[in-house]
Amino acid sequence: MKKTSLVFAMLFAGGFVFAQGSNTATVEQNGNNHEAEVNQTGINNNSSVLITGGNGSLVNVDQVGVSNSASFVGSGSVTGTQLQVGSNNSAVAGSNGFGNNSVINQIQLGNRNSADASNWSQSSNNFVDQTQVGNDNTAQARRLRGFDRVEVTQTQLGNRNTALLNPEGSGQYYADGGFVRQIQIGNDNTSTASRIQGAGRISGTIIQEQYGSDNISTFRLGADADARSFQFGNENEASIDQRDGFNVGFISQVGNLNEASVSQEGGDNDASVYQFGSENEAAIDQSAENNMAGVYQLGNRNEASIDQSARDNSADIYQAGRDNYASIAQSARGNDALIKQAGSDNNASIDQSARENEASIYQLGRNNMASIDQSSGGNDATIKQAGSDNEATISQVSGSNSAYLSQWGKGNEASIEQSGGHDALIKQAGNNNMASIDQSNSWLGAGSDATIKQYGNGNDASITQASTLFASNSASIMQKGNGNDASISQNSTLIGNTAEVTQKGNDNFTLVKQGGGSNMATVFQQGGANRAYVNQYTAGNTATVTQMGNGNVARVTQR
Repeated sequence: MKKTSLVFAMLFAGGFVFAQGSNTATVEQNGNNHEAEVNQTGINNNSSVLITGGNGSLVNVDQVGVSNSASFVGSGSVTGTQLQVGSNNSAVAGSNGFGNNSVINQIQLGNRNSADASNWSQSSNNFVDQTQVGNDNTAQARRLRGFDRVEVTQTQLGNRNTALLNPEGSGQYYADGGFVRQIQIGNDNTSTASRIQGAGRISGTIIQEQYGSDNISTFRLGADADARSFQFGNENEASIDQRDGFNVGFISQVGNLNEASVSQEGGDNDASVYQFGSENEAAIDQSAENNMAGVYQLGNRNEASIDQSARDNSADIYQAGRDNYASIAQSARGNDALIKQAGSDNNASIDQSARENEASIYQLGRNNMASIDQSSGGNDATIKQAGSDNEATISQVSGSNSAYLSQWGKGNEASIEQSGGHDALIKQAGNNNMASIDQSNSWLGAGSDATIKQYGNGNDASITQASTLFASNSASIMQKGNGNDASISQNSTLIGNTAEVTQKGNDNFTLVKQGGGSNMATVFQQGGANRAYVNQYTAGNTATVTQMGNGNVARVTQR
């Protein structure tokens, strides 16, 4: 067995102890301008360096063997390097704290190693680098407080490794202007950053990178922190939990069967999730003011969900593939929500319960379903679908709302339901489509406008409007094609309604029913074998039917 120990000490008081066999090296230093170097080659070696007070210390510990333990504890300005090559090694740096401009390097090559850099005092311009090569390793940096500028890097190559930054029970870490990076290459690794916050707008940045499968990335942070997770592989999990304001949460996953979640409580937060692969799941939950959220997925059978409970929020979901699901729920005023889906068998839903909301859904494919539910005034809702056998529903309750729905394809269904003063427009291009608009107003309502335009054959359009006293309604249906049906039903007790139907083609059918005073109805049909029926009740009604072609039937009833 070979044992080499070299120690340089320039100090006011110090000591050194050496034991033969299982080697032990101990260095104690008190004062300024210290320098210590310990080299050990063998098995079951133990090295300890203690530095208290002063500046300008330099510590270097090298151990090659099995079951080695290296630890140096000190304060002041410390530059230290610990290198261990072997198995079952343990390296610990610090318990009394480090001063400004400290550099700590811990490098371990072997299995089941443990590296710990802890108990940092209030200091600045510090650097911590922990590198481990092997399996079942643990890298830990904890009880870090009061940094003005700090860089912590934890790198692990192997399987079943654990990287911890300020674990539970370690106190608060103020990452003011700090930068933390945790890198893991292998499978079944765990990376955790806890109880970290800054003191201003995004003053600390924490990055976790994992390359492999079955890895776990976790952030539990305080205010003013930038958290970023990058995972490359399959069946990985990433979660970000941030509290208070000015936080940024970012997750990027490349692979299959991955899960990502972001939870933010506080104002002015921003969250984004990128997933590239199949069968991934993503969820974002924000509870505060002025939040932004985005989920972007590329692959098959993906799921995405965003829940925001505050004002001035914005939510984005993009999905490309088939069998996707996207849901956005917002309960506040001034919210924006957008869902884009490209593929087949997609399902998108937006639920907003507040004023001044905007919601948009775009779907490209077939067998898609889209739903928007808004409960307040001043809302805007838009749904666009391209394909066949799609379903789209917009429901708006109270206030002055606007709804637009367009579908390209055949066998589609579109419905808009509104209560209050509303504007509604449905456009459909294709055959065998169905469109319906149902509007109801209170006695002081501003009135509603409803328009349906259909291009194709075998389509069905229906508009129902009900209002009392001073609410005036307007309904219009335009159809181009053969075998189409159009129906308008209006009911008003005082102010007149206006109904207009235009059909171009053969074998079309029109039915207009108006109940109330001062009603007007206009029907224009061009083609053969068309039928038009107008029923008006009470006085002051006007009906006009114009038919161009052969074999047409028209009937007007006024009472």
